[in-house]
Amino acid sequence: MILKIGLIGGRYFRLLLSNQNFKDLTCDSSSMRKLRKYLTDNNYIIVLTYVTIIVGVLHFITDDVSIKTWLKQFSANLFTAIIGIWITVLCIDQIIKKKEQRERNRLLNIAYLEISRALNFYLFYLNRIYKVSSKERPEFKETYDEMYNSEHFRDAFMNCDFTRHAEYSNCTWGQFIHSKTTDLINTVDLIISKYSFILDADTLSRLELLKGSSWLLVSSQMENPEGKRDVIYNYYSEFLNQLFIIAKIITIVSNNPRYSLRYDSGLWDDNTFDKVGSARLCNNYSFENS
Repeated sequence: MILKIGLIGGRYFRLLLSNQNFKDLTCDSSSMRKLRKYLTDNNYIIVLTYVTIIVGVLHFITDDVSIKTWLKQFSANLFTAIIGIWITVLCIDQIIKKKEQRERNRLLNIAYLEISRALNFYLFYLNRIYKVSSKERPEFKETYDEMYNSEHFRDAFMNCDFTRHAEYSNCTWGQFIHSKTTDLINTVDLIISKYSFILDADTLSRLELLKGSSWLLVSSQMENPEGKRDVIYNYYSEFLNQLFIIAKIITIVSNNPRYSLRYDSGLWDDNTFDKVGSARLCNNYSFENS
């Protein structure tokens, strides 16, 4: 009996594989809806199932021995064939699901990598401003989150001369920070467009919040001497915390520490560009109470 199921199942397996629609189904990374559509388009599978049920019912209600014997043999063969078909369909369904999951994981990893890279690039550029506006080297921590949520970082921002020309850049530090913020927002917008269909709701909502942040507008006013530096810093800090939250979410969801924002203390080495305190306000003037 088992051998017969295998042989008949194999015959229908070859029949299914020879069907062009089924080839398209298995080659395409589709959802379960396509499998249902295939079964709908190939009604003979459903019909065979109904015929088996009808034959089984007739077998129990007829009294003719010869008809009953024929129905018994016919229904047994038909039932065996249908079992073979459904086993094949279920196996193909599992293959499709595994293929879809692999493709989903691949796209998610690409999306997370692009998000992490964009955040790291932005924080790297901000670190240049942190360095040139610091009075002295900070106490180094493991992550950007720990480094930038500190009094040392706040003091550097409050005392940065954003009107000073940025080294190796044809702009002021105020224009520099606005330019890099604009680049990040544009990158985030592109990531949302490319991967919104696959990203989890939490990550997607945080990216949308980041894209609509007021910091983009505020950062364009960094050279305004009448600007309240402490108010500006609050926008700045809120924007940075959004970055850190996004990094934590994708690290947890992916269960991959590579997406965490690790800080590189080597950025403060003397042999790297930008000198400590080179863009700090002169004459001990501070915006702390402005």
